[in-house]
Amino acid sequence: MLALGALLHLSLELFRIKPSGHSYTVLWPLTQYQPPTPNIYLSSDRWPALVTTVLATIVWTSDQRIDTTEADRR
Repeated sequence: MLALGALLHLSLELFRIKPSGHSYTVLWPLTQYQPPTPNIYLSSDRWPALVTTVLATIVWTSDQRIDTTEADRR
């Protein structure tokens, strides 16, 4: 779970707006290449946190309903 969280964090960093227009060196030990960013959000924007909170709540609620349904069948 920790590795998945780290991978998700690093992949979302690729979409952040940077003044240079390039992301960080993704494959640093292998290459110095910095891919261009699509400039989707600033690190100070609040909407990414809001969107991920809503999505996490939807997933958690659906998981709770599935667990309740399975417990009723037993």
